Amino acid sequence: MKSKSINIIKNYFSLVGYKDFGLYVFTLICLINVLIGLIKPYYEASTITLLTTASYTLVFKNLAIITLILIINRALSFITNTLYAKYFKKIYARVHQMLVKSVCEFDENYGREINNGKILNSSNQDILNMAEIPSIVFEMMIEIIKLVILFIIFFSKSKLVFVYVFVVFLIYYIFAKWCIVKSNSYLKKQRKYADELTSLLSQLLRGLKDVKSLGLYSKLENKMKKLRIKWGNSYYQKRRYLIIRKNVVSLFIDIAKFGMLFILIYFLINNKMELTIVLLLISYYGRIRKTLDNIISFYISLAEKCVSFERVKDIIDHKNNTCYIDSVYKKNVTGVIEFKNVSFKYDDKLVLKHVSFKIPENSLITFVGEYGSGKTTIFNLLLRFYNIDTGNILIDNLDIYKYSKEKYSSIISVVNQNTFMFDFSIKDNLSVGNSSFKDQVKVCKKVGIHDHIMSLKDGYNTVLKENADNLSGGQKQLLSLARVMLINPKIILLDEVTSSLDPKTSHKIFELINELKGSHTILIITHNKKIMELSDNLILLEKGKIMGVGNHKLLMNNKAYKNLVDNVN
Repeated sequence: MKSKSINIIKNYFSLVGYKDFGLYVFTLICLINVLIGLIKPYYEASTITLLTTASYTLVFKNLAIITLILIINRALSFITNTLYAKYFKKIYARVHQMLVKSVCEFDENYGREINNGKILNSSNQDILNMAEIPSIVFEMMIEIIKLVILFIIFFSKSKLVFVYVFVVFLIYYIFAKWCIVKSNSYLKKQRKYADELTSLLSQLLRGLKDVKSLGLYSKLENKMKKLRIKWGNSYYQKRRYLIIRKNVVSLFIDIAKFGMLFILIYFLINNKMELTIVLLLISYYGRIRKTLDNIISFYISLAEKCVSFERVKDIIDHKNNTCYIDSVYKKNVTGVIEFKNVSFKYDDKLVLKHVSFKIPENSLITFVGEYGSGKTTIFNLLLRFYNIDTGNILIDNLDIYKYSKEKYSSIISVVNQNTFMFDFSIKDNLSVGNSSFKDQVKVCKKVGIHDHIMSLKDGYNTVLKENADNLSGGQKQLLSLARVMLINPKIILLDEVTSSLDPKTSHKIFELINELKGSHTILIITHNKKIMELSDNLILLEKGKIMGVGNHKLLMNNKAYKNLVDNVN
C-alpha cells in the first residue's frame, strides 16, 4: 500500500507539475499531531490507575495535560486544514486550465470518440476529487506510521498479545481490501454510465426544439431509462461490498476483542501485567481498529479519487495526432496557398486523391462540387484538423505544420455555415477577435449589424442566449464575419455562409467579400451562383479529384460544372 501511495503521488505531481511549500508544512504538522495524539491514551489509563490509589493531585495534573493535548490537537488541525484549503484552491484552477487547454487541442478523431459527458463531469467533480489526493495519501501514510507505533507498543508489552492482535487485524485488512477492490470496479462502471447520461442530457438540451417538435422524448427516455438501470445496478453492487465490509468484517473485529480481553485478564490475575498496562492495551486495541478503519477509509476514498485522476489524466495526456513541428513564427504572410499532390484518407476511405492547386494572394477562390466531393475536407486540412497522408500543403512556400500555433491562428480563420457564439455579451464575443470597442463598432458598421445591435435594449452589452437564439440566422452570420474581420487573418475561409440567408443579408455579404478580396485571400465553399460569378477562379471537385479549374465563364464549357450551375439558384 505504501509503494502504491508513493506511485500515486509521483503520477499526481507529474501531471499537475505543481508543488507547494505549504504541503510539506501540512505533512509535518500532521505527523506531529499524530504523535501528540498517541500520548493521550497513556495519560487516560494512568488517570484511571491514580483514581484507584486516591492520588488526586496527580489525577488533576493528568487531566490538565490531557486538556492541553486536546487544545494543541485542535489548533494543529485548524492549521493543516487552512494550509490544504489554500493548496486546493490553486490546484483546482491549474488542473481545470490544463484540461480545457487539452480539450481545445483535441484532434478531430479523438474529439468525436470521447464522450462529452466525460469531459463535462471531469471538468468539475473529477478535478475536485483528484485535488484531494495529496491530502488523502499523506494522512493515510501518517495513519500507517501511527499503526506501526501502536504495534511496537503491543510488542514491547507482550509478544503473545502482539501476535494475536496482528493476526486479527491482518485478516480484517485482507477482507476489507477485497471488498474495496470489488466496490471500486463497480464505481468505474457507475461513472461510465453517469457520463453517458450527462452526454445524452446535453444533446437533449442542445436539440430541445427538435425533441419537442418531432416527439422524440419517449425514445430518448427509453434510452435514458436503460442507462439509469445500469447506473443503479452498478451503484447497488458498489454499496453491497461496502456494506459487507462495514458490518460483516467489522463484526469479526468485535468478537476478536473478547479473545484479547481473556488474554489480558489472565495476565492480570497471574500478576504478569499491571492494570495500567492492561487498560492502555485495551485502549490501544480500539486505537488500532480506529487507525486501520481510517486507513481503509482513506484507501476507499483514494480508490475513488484515483478513478477521477485517471479520467482527468486520460484527457490531459491525450496527444494531438496532428504532426505540428510548431517552431516557425513567420512575420509577414502574403496568403499564397498551395496543395502539392495531396491525398487524404478518412476512416480508411480515400477522400482526396492527388489534389494539386495554387492560389495567389488577395484572390477569391470558390470550391464547388456535389456533397461529399472533398470541399470541406480541404478546409479541414487547411485548418490543420488532420494530417495529410501524402503530399504537402504550403502557405507562402512553408509547410503549414511548421507554423507555430499562435502564428497560424492569426493568419487563417473560418466562418462556418452554422456559426457558434458564446453565451456572453455581443461585446465579449467580439473581444475574442479584438478587445478594442472602437474597432468593434467600426467593423460592425462595415458588415451592417451595428444598427440592429444598437436597437437592442443593452446594445453591445446584450447577452446572447444559447446558440445566439436572440439573433436571426443572418444576424449571426454577420456577427461571426465581424468577429473574423476583427481577428484580421490574411486567409479567410467561408463555408456556405449564404446558404440560408435572406436576399438582403446575402447581398451585404457579397459586398463584403468583394471588398475583402483586395487585401485577403478568400476561399469559399458555396452553391451560390452569384459568388461563383464573382470569383477569380473556381475549383471543381468530384469524388476527391479536381475536375476543372478556371473562372465561371471558362468552366461553363465543363459539362459537370454547367450541370451544377443549372441546379443552383
